[in-house]
Amino acid sequence: MAFALCLVFFGSGAAALCFEALWFQQAGLAFGNGVWSGALVLAAFMAGSALGSGVAAQVGDRLRSPLRAFAAIEVGIALAGAALVLGLPLLAGPLAPWLAPLPALLRNLLRFALAFGLLLVPATGMGATLPLLVRALRAREPSFGVALGRLYGWNTLGAVVGAVSGSTWLLEAGGVRGAAAAAAALDLAVAGAALRLARGLAAPPPERTPAPPRARGPARRAALTLAAAGLAGFGFLALEVVWFRFLDLFVAGTQLAFSLMLAAVLVGIGLGGLAGSQLLWLSPPLARHCGALALVLAAAVLLGYAGFPALFAATYRGQIGLPTSVFALALSLTLVPAFLSGALFVWLADRLRECLPGDARAGGWLLLVNTLGGALGSLCAAFALLPLLGMERALFALGLVYALAALLLWPARGARGPALAALAALALAVVGFPFGAVADLYLPRIAEYALPGSAWRIVETRESSSETLVYVEERAPDGEPALTLLTNGHRMASTHWSARRYMKLFAWLPAALHPKLERALLISYGVGNTASALIGLPELRELDVVDISAEVFRASRAIHPDPARDPLSDPRVRAHVEDGRYFLAASRGGYDLITAEPPPPNAAGVASLYSLEYFALLRERLAPGGFASYWLPLHSLPARGVRAVVAAFCAVFSDCTLWGGFGYDLILLGSRGAQGPVPESQLARLWADPVRSAELAALELARPERLGALFLAGPEELAALAGGELPLVDDFPRRIAGAPPGVAPLDPRLRGLVLGEGAEQAFRASAFVRALWPAPLRERSLPFFAEERRLQRFAAQGGAR
Repeated sequence: MAFALCLVFFGSGAAALCFEALWFQQAGLAFGNGVWSGALVLAAFMAGSALGSGVAAQVGDRLRSPLRAFAAIEVGIALAGAALVLGLPLLAGPLAPWLAPLPALLRNLLRFALAFGLLLVPATGMGATLPLLVRALRAREPSFGVALGRLYGWNTLGAVVGAVSGSTWLLEAGGVRGAAAAAAALDLAVAGAALRLARGLAAPPPERTPAPPRARGPARRAALTLAAAGLAGFGFLALEVVWFRFLDLFVAGTQLAFSLMLAAVLVGIGLGGLAGSQLLWLSPPLARHCGALALVLAAAVLLGYAGFPALFAATYRGQIGLPTSVFALALSLTLVPAFLSGALFVWLADRLRECLPGDARAGGWLLLVNTLGGALGSLCAAFALLPLLGMERALFALGLVYALAALLLWPARGARGPALAALAALALAVVGFPFGAVADLYLPRIAEYALPGSAWRIVETRESSSETLVYVEERAPDGEPALTLLTNGHRMASTHWSARRYMKLFAWLPAALHPKLERALLISYGVGNTASALIGLPELRELDVVDISAEVFRASRAIHPDPARDPLSDPRVRAHVEDGRYFLAASRGGYDLITAEPPPPNAAGVASLYSLEYFALLRERLAPGGFASYWLPLHSLPARGVRAVVAAFCAVFSDCTLWGGFGYDLILLGSRGAQGPVPESQLARLWADPVRSAELAALELARPERLGALFLAGPEELAALAGGELPLVDDFPRRIAGAPPGVAPLDPRLRGLVLGEGAEQAFRASAFVRALWPAPLRERSLPFFAEERRLQRFAAQGGAR
């Protein structure tokens, strides 16, 4: 019977993590994926969970059948959880324009309040389940710590299954709604199993929760134990934030990679909870040594980081994308501290129960304080520790948080031997902590693999709430210096010739076709290449630039030390720190151009910036005749993902076309009813300014005819390329999942599209070209296709200019 209860709670944990992942994904559509909105949604969820633990602490011991109450809660979680998954995206339309005019502080407070209100029912229910089941299991297990540890361990291992399956095959097979239906069905099955077990399990007699003990000793011991539990929760959730930021330097930043890192942490916690429970079963007095265990945990945090350089030096060969390798790397850093953390939680519970009457009361209070500590820890790590201390010092400080918890749990005389030995181990870990490893080892090695074949030096490193930015000065073989931006170890933008060429074309190509491009929106600033091209247009009156990172904006002056050349210093430019999709939903629209080069589509949270729904919103925010130019990175997507993005874009823009940039960095172009033909004088005006004309020539675009030779495919060719692939939509974000070309070979059709000889014929036959392109220029452009093809083949072979 006890094992059956553990299996029931295993299923509950799997459903809970699946739901949580879906809620946070859908909340990004409603509240934005910015660092503040994401952190506030997480804090709201944890606050709701803490509330549920508090409610269980108050009423759980008086319930006649805790299993029936647990079953009712699981039904509520299933219904409310599924409703949230369906309802959250519907809030994006009305919510974003309502919140947009408010001051940032008030906007974030309202985000927290709204998220808390929406998550209240399911989060409160999740927080109440463990205290209730502990009381039910006590009918068969006399030890509180053993009962709680078994349930806690199995629930956490169930969460591993939910975290991985909810972001992989469940999401791929059924989409967001199908995964939500599966999670809800599992919760309902758990409720049914609990009701069945309730009929065969003798209900524990209801307990009257006695008044708090008046004796100072038990009350003080309970208070100190709860304070230590709060510190432990604070330390561990903050460590998760720091660990994941650190590991993100080395692994492909996909949603699957994040789920695998989370799974590695949960495996450690779950196994630690089970081991801690088993040790208490073998030797109940072990809970007296919570202080020693906290010190060992502190030492493990520091030693785990100290041992990482040897593993890194032996294994790192560039960004890690293989799932088993990501999981193994995460385990190497987090397994031991997570294991000890799970055991510490169980021992703290047993210690608290000795001085706090009532099973549900003790379990509820422990969870309440631990969860609130975790909520504060995640916020503190993101918004204080990482920006102020950096990853390395933040990790060191969080290791010492456990030492502070150990002081609160310091044993009485006669039982201090283990604590003193653990303190000595911590002292050695402090002395041997490898300060400077990030700057001296990790970042140089990452730069070496990100910029092969070039001489380089790191000129600046910035750690913010949302990412680690590294600016590297690169000197290519031809001697041209360039500044490259690495974001969390991933190459994102550069002032190199090749990057300037395709990034500036995001502005120049639509500017050549639009009669008077006055208002523009740029999503993702990078190093300012596209923004520089836009402010160079004399007809431009307003430019909104949106980026999720404030640090990217702050670094602009370092990249462009001359204020006259810094795009953000131009009075026409307004910079906004916000999620691009959320900003678009909140904006009044009327843009003549919306252009974007977000992170690669398969990066965590970025698929929503390439979906059909997003492109439809983008088109809606264009003025009549306005253009959208969008980055299509063939090198970062599997062939299936390329086809899904193309299908989504072309489903919204009937005049969709594809243009070359440099190598496999391509440009999707669409319009909201652009009219033609464009006069040749209008298209050629880009070359009228001597400064811009010289820059165009330097980028192998010396004449207007060369612009036409960038054409690769029109609507007909793109429809054939998509080949009936279903478009990327919000409900099926994993339609772009799979091995990217760096792992799997590039699809021959895509390679042929860029390097083959069909572009000239497509240009000649294209209805889009005949409608917009000046007729004399059409003929004069044809001879330049061969030159462009040679350049693209040079780029595809790894060439750089």
